Parts: sequence; structure tokens; C-alpha cells
Amino acid sequence: EHTQCVADHVTVSIGVATVVAKPDVLSSELIRQADENLYKAKAAGKDRVVYTVFEPA
Repeated sequence: EHTQCVADHVTVSIGVATVVAKPDVLSSELIRQADENLYKAKAAGKDRVVYTVFEPA
């Protein structure tokens, strides 16, 4: 128990990107897409999940 805590709950924003394993997909590209989705989730408000199927350029 956190007696000094102001809020009684925690919110979360999540960015997700998935891809079917392919040799030409860099993990850094997948992480970049997930990071972009995280910022979209944060911009949309609290308690959001933004999910896309990653398609490399």
C-alpha cells in the first residue's frame, strides 16, 4: 500500500506493432512503429491502445 499516493488507480497507454516474420524486416523498424503508436495512444488520451500491422516501406 502506498500511503502517500494521490490517485487510487493507474492508467496506461500502449503502442503495439506486429509483423509476420520476414528476413528483410529490421527489428529497429518494428520498434520505431511501436514507438510511433505509443505516441498516438498518448495523444488520444489516457487508457488507450494503438495497434497496427507493421508493413515495411
